[in-house]
Amino acid sequence: MKKVILISWQLYNSKTKIGFHWLASAFYKMGWDVVFVTTQISIFSIRKDSRFKISLIKNLNKLVRVNEKLTSYIHFTFFHYVNHKNNFLNRSFSNLYPYYGKRIPKNLTQQIKESSLLIFDSTSSIQLIDELKKINPSARFVYRVSDDIRLFNNPRFILDREYEIASKFNLVSTPSNYIYNKFKLLPNVRLHYHGIEKKIFDQVTISPYQKGINAVFVGKNYFDHGFLEIASDIFPDVDFHIIGPIQNLPMKKNIIGYGEIPFVETVPFVKHADLGLHTLAKFPHGESFTDTLKVIQYTYNRLPIVAPDFLKTEREHMFYYKTDDRITIKKAMEMAIQYDRKKIKTDDILTWEEVAQELI
Repeated sequence: MKKVILISWQLYNSKTKIGFHWLASAFYKMGWDVVFVTTQISIFSIRKDSRFKISLIKNLNKLVRVNEKLTSYIHFTFFHYVNHKNNFLNRSFSNLYPYYGKRIPKNLTQQIKESSLLIFDSTSSIQLIDELKKINPSARFVYRVSDDIRLFNNPRFILDREYEIASKFNLVSTPSNYIYNKFKLLPNVRLHYHGIEKKIFDQVTISPYQKGINAVFVGKNYFDHGFLEIASDIFPDVDFHIIGPIQNLPMKKNIIGYGEIPFVETVPFVKHADLGLHTLAKFPHGESFTDTLKVIQYTYNRLPIVAPDFLKTEREHMFYYKTDDRITIKKAMEMAIQYDRKKIKTDDILTWEEVAQELI
């Protein structure tokens, strides 16, 4: 029986679904046994880590069966790599880092020995590759760089060593041109855009919208409040639907906030929208968000996309504005509203099973 281990920062039972959740689903649909491993949980997590809940304690370092093909595992350690944002603490704990991962629990070690494929997400746990290769030197190791690792709370030495560590993998799989260019000198790097669960979108027939023009944003971080304030004022006949834990939305009739909801409940909003909003505020290394899962989902559903100009791509159905600039916001929205959606190409969008096959 083929077995794959997925190593991510995210919990398997998280309300938010990331690419690794879809990869897990793809692999078990393809007949693989899947072990979804959550790392970077330690005593450092107890105070400020939103993932850490008292209810998790009973499952730490235990194999928890989700279904006949999928098992989740929370790898709890005494400490893990983290940037404490304090030079003294960073120097103090840096002496411990060489010992991280030296004692993999026996039950997880056995799963690693039985696996032929191990896929790492873009977290500081890529540092574990040497230890895991010792456990199973014949396995295939993949670094799926879902995000730019510089966006997260990683210590400096991990950022400095990422390129060197990446060279140890059989494959470095990147979901955007921006991230691909970071690793393009490595012989083992490939560009694999995010996949999509096409059937989920194809089966949706009932629209959640009333008549009129509906623009949708789905996300949780870096939201551009300035865009929403300006665009909702210029276009009072457009309803702006904001899905995700976005705080301090303007109080206007044409702005509807839904908070964070399960993925399947967001699908009708994307499927039946008229416009997709990829409206992010500018932040360091934000250029890596050009080809997010959200962009792929919007594209598959043939939505013209409005985005800030630092996220510029070659996609013809994306329209760009300059941050806080009324003239370019107005122009981008007008062009998106008028765009012929039939021109949007979807034949190059992969399913998650097809992405998984690329990684295999």
